[in-house]
Amino acid sequence: MDSCELVGVIKHIVYQSPDESFVVAKFKANDETLSIVGPLVGIKREQEVRIWGHRKNHSRYGEQIQVSRFEISLPSTVQQIIEYLSSSVKNIGKKRAEAIVAKLGEDCLKTIIEEGAASLQGIKGISDKKAAELYQYLLKNFELQYVLSALFPQGLTVNLALKAYRAWGFNAIHLVQENPYLLSDLTGIGFFKADLIAKNMGFADNTPYRRRAAIKHLLLEGENQGHCFLPKEVLLRNLKQLLKENDEQIIAQYEEELEVLLANRELIAEGECIYLYRLHQEEERVAQKVRELIFPKPFATTERIRQCLDLFEIETGLELAPEQKQAIETLFQTGLCILTGGPGTGKTLTVNGVISVLRKIDQDAKVLLASPTGRASQNLAEITGEAAGTIHRLLGFRPGEISEYNEDENLDCDLLVIDEVSMLDISLAAMLFEALNPIKTRVLFVGDSDQLPSVGPGNVLQDLIEAGVKTIRLKHIFRQAETSQIITNAHRVNKGEMLQLKKGKDDFYFLEQEEPENIAELIKAVSLKIIEMGYSIKELQVLSPMHRGSLGTKALNNLLQGTLNPPGPQLIQTQVGETVYREGDRVMQLKNNYDKGVFNGDVGFISEIIPAKQKEDQPLTIIVEIRGEFVDYSYEEAFDELSLAYCMTVHKAQGGEVPVIIMPVSNQHYYMLARNLLYTGITRAKEKVILIGTKNALARAIANNKTAQRYTGLAERLQKAFFEQ
Repeated sequence: MDSCELVGVIKHIVYQSPDESFVVAKFKANDETLSIVGPLVGIKREQEVRIWGHRKNHSRYGEQIQVSRFEISLPSTVQQIIEYLSSSVKNIGKKRAEAIVAKLGEDCLKTIIEEGAASLQGIKGISDKKAAELYQYLLKNFELQYVLSALFPQGLTVNLALKAYRAWGFNAIHLVQENPYLLSDLTGIGFFKADLIAKNMGFADNTPYRRRAAIKHLLLEGENQGHCFLPKEVLLRNLKQLLKENDEQIIAQYEEELEVLLANRELIAEGECIYLYRLHQEEERVAQKVRELIFPKPFATTERIRQCLDLFEIETGLELAPEQKQAIETLFQTGLCILTGGPGTGKTLTVNGVISVLRKIDQDAKVLLASPTGRASQNLAEITGEAAGTIHRLLGFRPGEISEYNEDENLDCDLLVIDEVSMLDISLAAMLFEALNPIKTRVLFVGDSDQLPSVGPGNVLQDLIEAGVKTIRLKHIFRQAETSQIITNAHRVNKGEMLQLKKGKDDFYFLEQEEPENIAELIKAVSLKIIEMGYSIKELQVLSPMHRGSLGTKALNNLLQGTLNPPGPQLIQTQVGETVYREGDRVMQLKNNYDKGVFNGDVGFISEIIPAKQKEDQPLTIIVEIRGEFVDYSYEEAFDELSLAYCMTVHKAQGGEVPVIIMPVSNQHYYMLARNLLYTGITRAKEKVILIGTKNALARAIANNKTAQRYTGLAERLQKAFFEQ
């Protein structure tokens, strides 16, 4: 790709994303009109622009210039400045414009932007009001470009500079020049990018700014691994490795920078536990709210509850196990109760029993049901017959705003049921508990404590159980469930026992195959066989423990897309980044999008692709059907928020169920072979499980019951609170 630097004029803006982070424009330079693409923030037609970038050939649109940096040319000569001020700015004629230039010189625009309206004092004909208006006008039209132009030479890309501007406005210039490590606090930049920028700016490796940024980086990295805090010893050891320091004198300075961060309340220390301030506050809020909820809260006499349970059994024709009845009676004596148990132990029937008893005693009682993910909430609605949604939707949460329901405006309900609580992290738990009225609302947490913990920080379900929150563990496997090899083998895996496969049963298979490439080919063949049996793509899900490798999600998605939804003359397809999307593809939402009402982990199918047509100003649109709703994605949204979903990680599948699960079990995933991961994968299936791999890898996964330690303080915090009551 040829690098280039050109000066020209914007002749036409073909496409502009809402935040201007992606723009397609026609650009005339040296009597040649070119297509330019990139984050061309703030450009307008007929503007003179200098661009830096490289030429590339797009498969559909031909030759383009991918812009990596640009500058909008500002008026520079005296004549240009006078003409600009007198023709563009209200109430500034030629004489006043000449007076401004005479007083402030050729850099007058820069001076006004930097020093504000005060720089115009004493100029004839410029009142305080006119000075303020001129300053605001220049700010509106030139501040962004001025900031970008000042940050580009520091090594920032357009996107990084734009993030800095949106965070700090005009102050971004001063802040970055003084301490480029502040960039690491911005989403998507991180320590390593900030460190590279700082080095390019000439900052030494031993600057205190670098050490402080590295400390926060390690705590954020810990959060991404599920930790709420890091022990001080672990933090300092990791810091030594990250910064590659062996000088004991310098290492001693780490603690000094840690003390600065603690003094600034960016971090909090509890003994030897070092927290990010936010996570510490979230743990504190959860502990306080749980303490308020767990006081005795009798709802009705035991006799009355048992009468209602008898009626429930008569109405449903189902018999509750003693432990299920105990769970229901227990919930109606306290404000917070946990119901846990493996598959086939009757958690759903127990939840339905709870709701039935509540409404028999109080027909006006209000019940709310929610789960951490969209798929889990959809499943909850189907099995209970009640309306259910995500916790985010329940709370009316929107990024950067206060949730609709919060500490001041509580949820209005008598019973709140939260399913799949193993997926609940400390941040979401804090928002949820904060919105509860502990006087009115009783809470039932439902989940399988043997599944994988949350992707986010914390281990909320386990911590609540360990702390002594009232927990009913269902152990009895119902007779109907005992006939399912999926359920019986899930329980065998959970107890560390090898699979038991019975001849004549068609719901659980282990297909032995050694080489990863052969395993992948067998996954392909089995997937086709499942479709031939009458199942649809919607009813089949392949799971993998990892993203990388020949048996990772990326490789298997490409293989399965070509197998289950091959190219055809009637199917429109488009390339987004490195991924080809085709009509009919199974896709997954990768992050919460509150404007579209879709959430991380939601699965859908591409119903239509509308190709871009540059001549008609028509951008690419990908339409995805998710839970019966049609959601539109632009190129940029698809790039950031979608992935193919023929294969997904076990973590992403958590909370959902499909008829058929296929899963490789290979030593290629050696470090990921763990009992709770295999157990979680198996329990996603309703009708069939097909494991493909080696007996050695299967045995290792079943034997490996070591779960990665998570540093959380919630259990200890709760135990201390209970002891003080």
